[in-house]
Amino acid sequence: MSTDATQPEPNGTDPESVAAAPDAGQQPVPAQQTAEQRRAAREREILAATAAPQTAPVFRTALRDTLLLTGALVVLGGGIGLAVAGTPGLWGALIGAGLALVFSGATPLSMLLTAGSTVQRMTAVVMVTWLVKVLLVIVVLVVLRGLDFYDHRVFGIVLLVGVAASALLDYRAVVRHRVPYVTPDSPNSEQM
Repeated sequence: MSTDATQPEPNGTDPESVAAAPDAGQQPVPAQQTAEQRRAAREREILAATAAPQTAPVFRTALRDTLLLTGALVVLGGGIGLAVAGTPGLWGALIGAGLALVFSGATPLSMLLTAGSTVQRMTAVVMVTWLVKVLLVIVVLVVLRGLDFYDHRVFGIVLLVGVAASALLDYRAVVRHRVPYVTPDSPNSEQM
C-alpha cells in the first residue's frame, strides 16, 4: 500500500500542519533565540579565553610549590628516615613523597592544562583526576600493606606532612594571586 504525502498520519494529524503550527504546549522558536544562543556561546568563549591568562599563574605557582615540596620531602625525609630507621626509613620517605606528589600535584596540573577551556570541561577533568588519584592511592596502600621493606611510621609521617604542606602552599598561591570575579573585557562587564 502506497501512502500519499498529503494523507493524514495514522494518529490523525497532517504532517504539513504539524510543521506549520506547533502543538498547543510548544512555543514557536523565534529567530531571536538563535541569536541569543550565539551570543551566549560567544560570551562563554570570551570568558574562557580571558580566564585562562588570569588563573594559569595560580595553578603554575601551586604546581611549582608542590614540586619543590616533594624535592624537600625526598631530601629531608629521606635523610631523616635513613638516620632513624636505616634503609627501610629511606624507602618509606621516598614512597611517602611520591604518593604526596601524586595526591597533591595532580589537581593543579589538571587545572593548569584545562585553564583555557570551559568551566564544564575543567570540572569534569578535575573530578576524573581526583577519582583516579584517590583510586591510585588506595591501590598503592593495599599493595604496600603486606610488605615490610619500608618503615611504616616514616612513610606515614612523610605522606601526612606532604599532603598538609601542599594544601597550605595551594592556599598561599590562591591568596597571592588576585583573580577578579568579573573580567573587565567580558561582555557582561557593561551590565554592572
